[in-house]
Amino acid sequence: MDVSPNNQPLGQPQGTVGFANWVEKLLVEEVECLAKVRDKVEGLKREPEWMQSFLWYADHKQYKKAIIRQWISEKPRMVEVGEKMLKHCNGHPLAMVVLGGILATKRTVEEWRYVYDNLQSNLQGHGLYSGVYEVLALSYYEMSYHLKACFLVLAYFPEDLEIPAERLYHLWIAEGTMSPMQDQEEGKRSLEDTAKVSLNELVHKGIVQAVSRDVMGDIKMCKLHDLMRDKCLQIAKHENFLLTSDCAKNHELQQQHPSSCVLDDRIRRLAVYAGDSVRELESLANSTKLPHLKSLLLFSCGKASYYQSRGDIPQSLELLRILDFTGFSSIRLSSSIRALIYLRHLSLRGTRITELPSEIGNLRSLLILDLRLEGLRLPDVLWKIKSLKQLYLPSSGSWPDEKLGYVIEDSKALRPDKLSHLEIIEGSDLDTAAVKGLQELSTFKLFCLLGRIIN
Repeated sequence: MDVSPNNQPLGQPQGTVGFANWVEKLLVEEVECLAKVRDKVEGLKREPEWMQSFLWYADHKQYKKAIIRQWISEKPRMVEVGEKMLKHCNGHPLAMVVLGGILATKRTVEEWRYVYDNLQSNLQGHGLYSGVYEVLALSYYEMSYHLKACFLVLAYFPEDLEIPAERLYHLWIAEGTMSPMQDQEEGKRSLEDTAKVSLNELVHKGIVQAVSRDVMGDIKMCKLHDLMRDKCLQIAKHENFLLTSDCAKNHELQQQHPSSCVLDDRIRRLAVYAGDSVRELESLANSTKLPHLKSLLLFSCGKASYYQSRGDIPQSLELLRILDFTGFSSIRLSSSIRALIYLRHLSLRGTRITELPSEIGNLRSLLILDLRLEGLRLPDVLWKIKSLKQLYLPSSGSWPDEKLGYVIEDSKALRPDKLSHLEIIEGSDLDTAAVKGLQELSTFKLFCLLGRIIN
């Protein structure tokens, strides 16, 4: 939610007068003949306090057409149903935002009653957040199949973590939840553009919070409210979508109950929160084989999580589609990476790896390769990854004396004209031949050069 400098959400009505002015402003924008309904607008000024809060917390931009006009014509019945639903929010802002997002597309009293009936049928318990969790669950079941898949991917991330939107987009693309959208003016949109639309939709529904935006207004960082994350994890576990493993807690538990820390070999997606000790991660890696694992994300949640891969990638992980080591300081990839023929997303961003094995050219399904790190030596094989859509190379900006952030073993290592599906390339110093090769790509969308063009 956008906030003003005094930590008050933008657009909040201040008192009865402020609320009335706010409602009138919305009506001026959407109703051509405001004079004909001005007497009905006067009635809105006397609405109870709950409606002021509810109007404000809901996504008022969506409410302008769908809800305000409906309230003018069927206000008494809308108020009656709305008051019943708001009781289940227990005054919790998150629940009110999410409920507003659900109702924003409901234009009739019957639709509101249907939402209320669903809410009633799912009520459980009488705790502090009784009713709130039910509202959050209802928001999930109201989503389209596509948005449900996007929402569950958020369960990967640790509590209170601000999530880079770009990283989220990459996971969505690799999971296969994105498909190109058709734009009437611009033609087919890229997968990244489609992902941006999906994230904006989740934000508008109040499910995801936008933390910051870039100069173009696109979401840069986002996060989940603690209660929303709890519900996300609960649903992900119930649907066998994802398992999270906290290495620090598992290490303590393993000392007392070794058998309780063995992972189910049916797991398909795993997020590992590593603490301060490398032994924690090694213990997890050796606990069991995971033959069905498709996604593995490692998060450094301790003061110094260093993990050195001491051997080949186990054959039991050959079905991996996502391998994300972002932020881990010490990772070594061996020639066994050639076995990951289904891998779609590989991120080594922020690691200390210095050399890529030439077998990386065998990753025929790879869509996204993130190599934003320092001092990396690239083999002459990247051009062989024909499926590649997004390539992120190291930046030379952090190196003294204009030293390159990466070294190319062969001057032809970057041959973007051979990557016919490439949409995005971001990197530092490129030679003129590589830059000219980009002109031949019909799918190319974005080129971000952070260094020099070398003749």
